[in-house]
Formats: sequence, structure tokens, C-alpha cells
Amino acid sequence: FNLNSSSDAKFPTEPYFSVVEDSAIVASLLERPQLKKITNFATGAFDPEWTDNDGILFTAFENFSFQIRKLEHVSSLFKSKPLSVFDQSPWKAPSFWQSSKHVGRLTASVVKYRRKFSLDIAQSQIMQDPIFGTSGGAQLAISDMLGNEKYYFLLYNEASSKKEFLKSFNFAVSKLDLSRRTNIAYGIYHFAGNYYSFSEGFFYERRYGGFASLSYPFSVFQRGEVHVNIRNSEKQWYGFLGTRRALLISNFIAWVKDNSLWGPTGPIDGERYHFTIGNTVDVKNSNVNFYTISADYRKYFRLGRRITYATRVMGRINHGKEAIKFFLGGSWDLRGYDRWSIWGEKLVLMNHELRFPFIDRFTIRFPFGGIGFSSIRGAAFWDLGNAWSSSFRQLRGSLGVGIRFRLGGFLVLRLDYGKKYQILFDRSIFRPTQFKFFPDTFTQFFFGWDF
Repeated sequence: FNLNSSSDAKFPTEPYFSVVEDSAIVASLLERPQLKKITNFATGAFDPEWTDNDGILFTAFENFSFQIRKLEHVSSLFKSKPLSVFDQSPWKAPSFWQSSKHVGRLTASVVKYRRKFSLDIAQSQIMQDPIFGTSGGAQLAISDMLGNEKYYFLLYNEASSKKEFLKSFNFAVSKLDLSRRTNIAYGIYHFAGNYYSFSEGFFYERRYGGFASLSYPFSVFQRGEVHVNIRNSEKQWYGFLGTRRALLISNFIAWVKDNSLWGPTGPIDGERYHFTIGNTVDVKNSNVNFYTISADYRKYFRLGRRITYATRVMGRINHGKEAIKFFLGGSWDLRGYDRWSIWGEKLVLMNHELRFPFIDRFTIRFPFGGIGFSSIRGAAFWDLGNAWSSSFRQLRGSLGVGIRFRLGGFLVLRLDYGKKYQILFDRSIFRPTQFKFFPDTFTQFFFGWDF
């Protein structure tokens, strides 16, 4: 045994040996020099310690992990093992090899970085819809070795006949440059096809143009953004004669902060916010003109090492001619309501959630293996919000409990159970006049990280 200590380690009433600092076993220190093999480790044994009852505790490396093992009755084992060949001469090298001094020259050279791109994402899809028909496409993403430049490609087609094949081609090509402090993104696109929205019904729209974005970090956690989008739009609603044509220019500026610390299913500490103002205008025919204001603030209070109180306050306005609608509903914002079932040009939302550990590890064993889930989290939530266009009449909300668990390290599944409520307002004096709970409870299952 290599005791790795300057002190002598003794067998009870038996010969002993010691290891000196130069790791050479000196046989002259032994009363009766004997060397015997009493273990059969194929890997390694480390850090032995003598016990009071003629044993040795040590660390062994087995099955790709370190284990603590104990060797009992060391004296008996030593007596029962055959004697190994042993030389009476000291086990010490007469001299030690030392490297001669080498003199090196420091040289430096500059080599121009040559970009070499590799494929990051490659996926395709074919879909059959009973209303819109068959569509299919592919998406690719490539980047260089340092991640300074990224390219994204999107291509799909939803033509229902041969004559619509070229007209229904949709594509987008964009580049993201991260090589400088100011990040730059730009690209071109063409989208054409049949669409449906709750507020406008069925319509056909063709859009083609380009965009550019700048993002400048003022600190590690805060940045400013500028976005410009120029596109030609041709839109036709089914059931109406004529087509709306517009040359649209959208300009947005934004301020973003994010210093949040994340846990297994979402943020658990810090704060995040995103403030945006912008305008979209038809510079050719004046058919479209609306402004946009958006504010999203989220704060996370650490009540304990694993308990967090999270809150989100959000408000959005799109106001003007042909303003785009905002949507609410679903597990990501207003729980208990159908996804995107509430829409309007104005939106308010407030979420409160207490996040706590529920089950750290849940495993099901089968004869042929097992399946396990880790970091199952619990939540108690209270939501309040609404979206409207003309007049504010009510607030919708929900409260309840839920669980979240991460599947495969990248997907979070969410199960919520609760009850919905409604607050009605008097439009003339903007005062709540009625509060009521809906009679039924809801159970909602979806995926997504915590807000």
C-alpha cells in the first residue's frame, strides 16, 4: 500500500513499511523485509487509512465512479498470501533523471481567419390541411466556427395546383453578424398564401421585401435595438371585391434588459423587461398607418434557495388604420382560456406565480429498464388580463395550481388546474361593477418554459 504519508504505517505486531517523500520504498526500514500482494484491483486504490480493528479504509475506482471500501483482517491476509520475490537491497534509485535546461525563442505570427461554415439545423415538413390543402418546406441554418456569422434559409410551398406553384413559393434568407459589438441582421423574404385570423376571416396576402436590425449592448445585461422592415403587400379578403395594395415601412426602437437566473423550468431570480415603440405606414397609397407601443416587465423574487415568486406586467397598443391585433389565451399568458381566443388592438396582462419544488426525482422501473423524470416543479398562479379594440368592458382571469416537468433537457411540459373568473366594468366611470367565478374548473396541458 502506498500510504502517501510521511508517517510510518504499521501492521499490528507485524513488519511495517513507509513511503518517503521521494516515493521510493526503503527496505532497510523493514524489520523482516517481505512483499506480498493481498488485493486484486484492476483499476486503482487511493488514500488508505488504518482502522483500530486491523483493517484499512481506502477509495477505489469502480464502475466509472469512486467508492469507499474496507479491507478486513489485514494481518491474516498478509500471513496467508505467498511471499513475492524481494531483493534485500534498498528500493531506492541511485539517481534521478533531470531534464537539461532548454532555451526557447518566443515567436508570434498573425494568421488570417478563414471562415468555415457548418450545418447547425436542417429540417423539413409536409403538412395536409383540410382547408388550406397540402404544403411543405425546409429550413436550414449554418454558422462559422467562431459563431460570428449565421445564415438562415427558409423555403416552402403551399400551391394547390400547377399554375399556383411559382406564385406560392415562400422563402426567406437572413444573415446575423456577431463579429462586432454592434450586432447586425438583415435579409429578404417572399411570403404568399391563404391566411385566416379571428378578426379578419379568410384572406390572401402576398408580401415581399427586406429587413435590417441593429443591436448594441450597453452592458452585459442591457441593450438597445433598432429594426426596419420594408415590404410590398397585396391583400385580398374573401367575399369582398378589390385588393388592398401597400408599400409598408415599419420602424421600431427597443430597450431590453435581462439579468435573470434560470432554474430547471424557467427564471428563478433577477428581472427582465422589453420596451418597444414603432410605426407602420403605407408610404405609397396611405392604406395602412398605425403605431405600436409595447411594455413587458418581469420580476423574480427569491424567497428561498428553491422557492420563487414571479410577476409579469404587460401592456400593448396597436392603434390606427389596419392595425394588427394582439392575442391572448393559453398556457403561456392567460391560463384556462383557449389559445388565442381573445384578441384586440389593446392588451393588458398581469401574472403572479409562486414556484416551488414538487418532486425532485420520479422513476418508474420496468424489467427491461426504466424511465425517470427530474426537477418536477409546482406552481400556484393568479392571472388577470384582456384584449379589446373599441371599448374596455371587462377583465378576465384565472387562478389555480399546476406542475411543470422538464423532458429530455429541452422541453418543459405544463399541467394546470384552476378556475376562471370575470370582472365587469362600467364604461362610463371605469369602475368594476361585478365579479363572478365561472362554474366549471379547467385542466390545461401544454408545453413551454415559465415566463
